[in-house]
Amino acid sequence: MLPFDNRPWAKTVAKLVIAATILFEIAVIFWLRHYGPLDIPEILALVLFAIAVIPPNIHVIRGKSYYTDGRSGMRSGVLPVHK
Repeated sequence: MLPFDNRPWAKTVAKLVIAATILFEIAVIFWLRHYGPLDIPEILALVLFAIAVIPPNIHVIRGKSYYTDGRSGMRSGVLPVHK
């Protein structure tokens, strides 16, 4: 998300993506265990996938809202006015 994007649904989507990623990885682990023990490349692929998906979504969840009145655009008084 860009700093001045007005997307109130973004935090909900980020939470859903994190939950789906965790459930997906658990399902894949059980599926791979059905065919045999997990090998190092399989474990590494799951860890790299989690590292690629989860931290950006945590950043969206923890991000601060730049809006006070719900309008899109910049909040008045945030940036200094150059005279």
